[in-house]
Amino acid sequence: MNLTYRLFFSKSPRKTLGCLDAFYKMTVSQLGCEARRQYCINLIGRLKTDLRETQCREECRRIREHIHAAKAEIKNLGGKASS
Repeated sequence: MNLTYRLFFSKSPRKTLGCLDAFYKMTVSQLGCEARRQYCINLIGRLKTDLRETQCREECRRIREHIHAAKAEIKNLGGKASS
């Protein structure tokens, strides 16, 4: 019963940046850790600007998903994700 409860209320796993961003998957992921980390930091900055400017709820959801994926990638690379 505990397993059923946990499965029912648990969120689905978040998508990785490589799954959401084809450029990252095909190009940036081939670079060194520092270049990938810097790409993620720059991407988060651009996405936050987009998030402030958009009015579409679906677009906001997609942007937030990308931000979470970029922060997770920074964390996986061993750096601290910026807020």
